[in-house]
Amino acid sequence: MGTLHRTVRATFAGWILKRLAGAGAPMTPAVSMSVAGWLAYTEEVVLSWLDQRQMPRAELIDLCERSCYQLVAAAMDDPSRFEEVRAAVERRP
Repeated sequence: MGTLHRTVRATFAGWILKRLAGAGAPMTPAVSMSVAGWLAYTEEVVLSWLDQRQMPRAELIDLCERSCYQLVAAAMDDPSRFEEVRAAVERRP
């Protein structure tokens, strides 16, 4: 079961990192680790929300999205470049 979980998480991380790379984010260890950490955080937040729905679903989604951007911004440590990446990510292909 652990192998399956790690495989699924690695797949999700790969999708996110591919999108970030396509938007111009550097593929550094800090960015990769931030995405991996965000996935773990998001899993826990969603499981907690499922137990006690203390906020509307839309707010939960917004919280998870904002936290991802904050972690990637911290990992990039270049606010102006991060804003370019964020704008590129938010444009739909």
